[in-house]
Amino acid sequence: MRRDGLIAAAALATALLFALVGFEALRWDDSVAADDARFAASPLSEGLWKHEERLPLAPTRRLLGLSDDLAYRRAVSLYMRSRPGEPTALNPQREALRGNARQALSALSRTDPELSRRSQAAMLVALLSLGQGDLFQSAEERLQVLRGGVGNLQIAVAIDPDNAEAKRNLELVLTSAGLPPSGATDAGGTSDTGDQAGVGRAGSGY
Repeated sequence: MRRDGLIAAAALATALLFALVGFEALRWDDSVAADDARFAASPLSEGLWKHEERLPLAPTRRLLGLSDDLAYRRAVSLYMRSRPGEPTALNPQREALRGNARQALSALSRTDPELSRRSQAAMLVALLSLGQGDLFQSAEERLQVLRGGVGNLQIAVAIDPDNAEAKRNLELVLTSAGLPPSGATDAGGTSDTGDQAGVGRAGSGY
């Protein structure tokens, strides 16, 4: 009888745990959907996708495989809040945001398990650097940044050939720089994956 009681107690505890995980999964779903809507309506919003899980060690987030999705969303949010393409001179806060966005996107461009997101991250890194024209000190520096941007856009296209936005931005950069349509750079060119690179419209999609 005692053994039967222990088995029943264990079964009850397991059922309770599954119920809590299921409830937490619903909370995650609602929270992510709400923050997605907030971001779509106001891309400069802060504090998005910061849902705090009630269960220790965040088992629901792990079971749902949300970590990569959330990391990508937060990186894109940093990118948008840094106002890419706008002047950064005399604006340390904006420059700090761009540095944080570049770091996060650079890591995602190498490690995100979803190729479409890796490609998008590499493209956004390129756009960040290419959009800092007000910080160029010389023609040589501009050329170096341009090469890095072209390299990252090429990487974005190589990772995901269906990334039409990356292809479009690459073509725009090459055309404006008078470089060959193939995207080839000279022997001194670089293609730093996610560490250097960003003009163009902000990326979209998750």
